[in-house]
Amino acid sequence: MAAINVVHLAPHYGGGVGSVIRSLIEKQTEYKISHELVALESINSPMLTWCENHYVATLQHGLEQSSKLSARLAEADIVHIHWWNHPLLMQWMVSCSASPFRSVLWTHVNGMHAPQAFFKELFSFSDITALATPFSLESLVIPQGGADVRVMQSMSEVTISPQSDVKRSEGVNIGYIGTVDYIKMHPQFIRLCLDAKINDVRFTVCGGPYEKLVRQQIAELGAEASFDIRGPVNNVSEVLSELDLFGYPLNPKHYGSGEQVLLEAMGAGVVPVVLDTGCERFIIHDGKDGIIASSCEEYSQALNYLANNPALRRTMSLAARQRAKFLSQEKYWEAWLQLYEELLTRSKRVHHLKLSKSYNSLTQGGALLLQAYQDTSFDSVFMNALADLAESNQLIDSVPWSMQSATRGTPKHYLSYFPEDKDLSRICKKFAAFKVLE
Repeated sequence: MAAINVVHLAPHYGGGVGSVIRSLIEKQTEYKISHELVALESINSPMLTWCENHYVATLQHGLEQSSKLSARLAEADIVHIHWWNHPLLMQWMVSCSASPFRSVLWTHVNGMHAPQAFFKELFSFSDITALATPFSLESLVIPQGGADVRVMQSMSEVTISPQSDVKRSEGVNIGYIGTVDYIKMHPQFIRLCLDAKINDVRFTVCGGPYEKLVRQQIAELGAEASFDIRGPVNNVSEVLSELDLFGYPLNPKHYGSGEQVLLEAMGAGVVPVVLDTGCERFIIHDGKDGIIASSCEEYSQALNYLANNPALRRTMSLAARQRAKFLSQEKYWEAWLQLYEELLTRSKRVHHLKLSKSYNSLTQGGALLLQAYQDTSFDSVFMNALADLAESNQLIDSVPWSMQSATRGTPKHYLSYFPEDKDLSRICKKFAAFKVLE
């Protein structure tokens, strides 16, 4: 096989997406594939160091170097686009109409809910769209019959720890590792923990950015003795070694896909207890290697049940390790090689996202935002807000926490990249008047 030059393009690199991309590249070192990372803004320091050590070329601030960016894409055999709703990525997709290239667009969100929702035109932009979770196939936005859509589960390599009968800690230690923000974790996370009513329990919570808010809410409930709020951690495996259970209840409308931390917990033999928000059912076998609760009440009951049944935990712990091992087998990484080889049989073409005509009267930032939300209920909310119609107040009673975030594709996020945009300013001002749903 001739050498393949793959250029990865993303808004930025770091965190969860960065670890997935690193694993993908490392697993393909035995093949004749060269990789290059192109960021529309920045690449964080750890990722840059990793690229230097692995001889991976990089280009930062690609939108500010349009000629270099176009040349890199045109020269590539394959352009691997890493997609989530981001203002710069939307801006690039609308403007990149010059250089033809072959592309696969990998969705790093499940696409089911705003602000990280799919829109119809997304699936005609690239040659192949790869979904990071089978749950995304349930999206009503995916065109039937026309689009070339595959499922390529998002994951990085999972370490499978040996089975041990040694007690991890005194009492029962239940952990949550991940995004500590109610855009991702369940808004009633603290109450779900306390409602489990477990004696001698400690809930260890690792991650950010809102760990201080969670710590404050716990203090207001007088429940500090039951929680250990650590903030961001680098030693995930060390934290997992302390845990008896992995309590991971997510927001019913969260944006996640592969849920790498679930796989890592299972690989460490820590039995997960989750809510059924979609992605989880494609990772966990309910009742065998974890529990998928159908309600908040059932979630708390499951924590209590497993906390008081150590023999069952040990049985499920072994099954969790086996499940993680199965999901991270080599066939996953080989599937990407096969997809690349298939793309090479196709001709390069021009890729361009054409904005809907209904947004022609809007400013640039406003049009990009509306396009990203075209197939959600917020499209009408935004349009009515711009027209200053009273209906915009009636369409939604309150704004969910996810829509008030400063990042992750919200109106505030778009405004941060287009600060002088009048339409975005009006939308953000209207949203600020709504009561936040927590």
